[in-house]
Amino acid sequence: MADNQVHDYVLSTDELKELWAKYGKPGEIAPGVKAAKKRNNRNQLNNRPTTKSS
Repeated sequence: MADNQVHDYVLSTDELKELWAKYGKPGEIAPGVKAAKKRNNRNQLNNRPTTKSS
């Protein structure tokens, strides 16, 4: 097996800002657009209001 090397990337502050402007910061869908918080689907199904007709 070949040697497994780890490559680290050290970015300057300007390079980071450039990447964030292009692709968005972590936790964003797009630059400046926050991602929706994940919710447990099981709770959403159980908390639906039920209407009973009498």
